[in-house]
Amino acid sequence: MRRALFIIVPVALLIAVYVGAWFVGAGVARERIDQWVEAQRAEGMEVDFGALHVGGFPVRFAAHASDLRVRAPDGLGWRGDALRAAVPVWNWSSVAVHIDDSLTATLPGRPPATLTTTGGDGRIDLDSGGGIRSARVDLNDLVVLVPGFEGVRIGSATVQLSPPETYADGSQRASLQLDLQQIALPADATPLSADPAFAAPIDALTTRLAPSAPPPEALRVPFLGAWRDRGGDLLVEDFAMAWGPLHVGATGQLVLDAALQPRGQLRAEISGLPELIDSLQRSGALPDDLAQILRLGAAAAAAGGQDGSSGTVSTPVGIADGMLSLGPFPVTRLPAIAWPP
Repeated sequence: MRRALFIIVPVALLIAVYVGAWFVGAGVARERIDQWVEAQRAEGMEVDFGALHVGGFPVRFAAHASDLRVRAPDGLGWRGDALRAAVPVWNWSSVAVHIDDSLTATLPGRPPATLTTTGGDGRIDLDSGGGIRSARVDLNDLVVLVPGFEGVRIGSATVQLSPPETYADGSQRASLQLDLQQIALPADATPLSADPAFAAPIDALTTRLAPSAPPPEALRVPFLGAWRDRGGDLLVEDFAMAWGPLHVGATGQLVLDAALQPRGQLRAEISGLPELIDSLQRSGALPDDLAQILRLGAAAAAAGGQDGSSGTVSTPVGIADGMLSLGPFPVTRLPAIAWPP
């Protein structure tokens, strides 16, 4: 009996100490959440939520917030019915996030765009100072409402923020990776919508974006202008799109012009270009004479058959003054971006 007590008493004390330490840690977690909220509000953010519960005993600290509302001064914000975040007891720098129900993000603009998802999961890795080092979020069943281009549906989306790395020119750049699957466009969204070859959703669209450091503090006119004036640029890496017969890969560099609109050059590898030209011509979006010139150019540049149908065309893609061009030929005008003031 005495020998059993020598075992039971220390174990019971250890359990009691751990339980006490866990509740102390839960209190610290709640304080850190409150401190973060106050710090964001001091920076001009609007942060509000309903009930906040901290649990997760015994191996996690988990916070559950309902009716959450966050809005930045530049108009970027989101609201959700319920959001859960958790960290292991032994590692506070790795935060797992789960979206229980619908969440709506508002993207800056005049008027703003909105993005709604039915749920998702993510992970945020923090540095020693509490800043975000890297992050990843996987979202399901998104609906994007963009003024003049409403009702875009996306089957799934992955957004990943990677820590800064050194590029060949010696610059340090963080990057944002986007991976979108099954993008269904509205019936009248593009001139291609009526063509059966492009009636199905876009199979996949991925890219990696790397802005020069330091990036703009916010997506607002004064910050974007200051970033442009100090030589800011955006590297577009590993862009890839698959849509019916059309497959596009591209890399390049973009800057902002005097009107804060994108301008730059990309090098694209395109297969299915003849089918795209035919579809645009049938829709009336591409004049017959320009369609014929592009068709001949595609045939000459294709790596495969002489008509270009089995080959890949390598061509520069230009964006300037709101116009998208393939080689020297202007193809279509791009909608202007209305940045918030």
